[in-house]
Amino acid sequence: MADGLTYRVLIDGEKFLLTAFLNGQKAGWMEGDFSDDIPLITLNHTYTDDQFRGQGVASGMYAYLIKLCANNGYKLKPVCSFVQGMLNKNPEDKKYLL
Repeated sequence: MADGLTYRVLIDGEKFLLTAFLNGQKAGWMEGDFSDDIPLITLNHTYTDDQFRGQGVASGMYAYLIKLCANNGYKLKPVCSFVQGMLNKNPEDKKYLL
């Protein structure tokens, strides 16, 4: 994970957005849907800006997402292939799957 990463989470109704900043610059984001009922994050996309690729931005967002699930009791439904791949590499995180 890159040093200097910070995160902002926005849950607006049924929309979920996790934005990563590297040294104050927007470096990437994860977006999806949020449901209060379970609560559940359906993660649709992960994106890292070209200039920040290879610097651990996506991995940092994934780690932050898992902390969100752990700290808030959220369940996760990954549609995004990146998150699916990270879950395969980190089977201990599968406990957050719906």
